Amino acid sequence: MHANLCILEPLCPSCTFKTSPTSPSLPSLIFASSSIASRWTTQLTSSDYYYAKSFLMGYASDIIPIFAIVVAIYVSFSMAAMHGIAVAASGMLSTIATGLAIDAYGPISDNAGGIAEMAGKSHKIRQRTNALDAAGNTTAAIGKGFAIGSTALVSLALSHAPILVDCLVIKERALWDYKAQLEEDPTVHRHLSFPVRRLAGAESVQVD
Repeated sequence: MHANLCILEPLCPSCTFKTSPTSPSLPSLIFASSSIASRWTTQLTSSDYYYAKSFLMGYASDIIPIFAIVVAIYVSFSMAAMHGIAVAASGMLSTIATGLAIDAYGPISDNAGGIAEMAGKSHKIRQRTNALDAAGNTTAAIGKGFAIGSTALVSLALSHAPILVDCLVIKERALWDYKAQLEEDPTVHRHLSFPVRRLAGAESVQVD
């Protein structure tokens, strides 16, 4: 804090630029603003400060989930294209029911342990309820990870769905246009390039 106040000293140009303190010069303002910006940048980027350490821990905790999502997208897309990604998202969502059921052990076992402790029961009961509470909380945390992963896959599938629909519409229109031209001129397929014939399904049309 004192360092930030000290770097404001150039705002008093009467000592440096011999002008009135009420009208600071442009160089002094630039120097003061750059000093403050460098100080804040150091606090946000240096690992010696709390802010940078907090960001580092947050980013480090995202490495494994992001890697798992990328692997799931790559494997599912390589097996069945966008349909595989949609099926993978459905598979991740199918585990939510089990996760929510086990998650119910958390508050129930915690309340049961508190009641047993207030009733003066054995400490073994409290240990067992704590174990059930930990199992419920752990399962809830894992279930949230699956929910986030399925959200990423569903977002990818939904964003790609309009593109697939447009491709199907374009292919259907091209096929109908090709058939109409083929009825008018049976030799029209000879003048079309291979990509156009493939898009229109001309390779499946047998022309005598």
